[in-house]
Amino acid sequence: MIYWLLFAVVITTAFIVSIIFKIKQRELSKTQELLLQFIDQFEEQYQLLSAKVEEQNAKLEKKYAVILHLIKSPETDALLMSEESSDNAPIDPLHLHDRFQPIVTMIQEGKSIEEIARSTGKGKGEISLILELMKTEISVIE
Repeated sequence: MIYWLLFAVVITTAFIVSIIFKIKQRELSKTQELLLQFIDQFEEQYQLLSAKVEEQNAKLEKKYAVILHLIKSPETDALLMSEESSDNAPIDPLHLHDRFQPIVTMIQEGKSIEEIARSTGKGKGEISLILELMKTEISVIE
């Protein structure tokens, strides 16, 4: 009788283990399905992003080609040559101060920095900076 009881316990245990195994197997298949869905979504997003990257790369390559063309064009060479020659031209001190002439005139009239700032609509710091720069330029030119 004990053998039958032991046999029944073993069978019951085996049955319970098989049920637990089937439950775990279902859980694993659900997890596997979720992972496969995630992989599919990831692949779709990857394809979209890859297409955008390729599109942006094509645009950049076109812009790069245009820039190379502009750099190598004779017009650019001529423009660069004219800029280089104008860089070597002597500095005209009067031309530098044309736009600041009203400020210079007000200083010569004895107006204060505050008065000049009010009448020109500039800040006191800006007027002071302009005056300092003009003094520096004059000392460099002399």
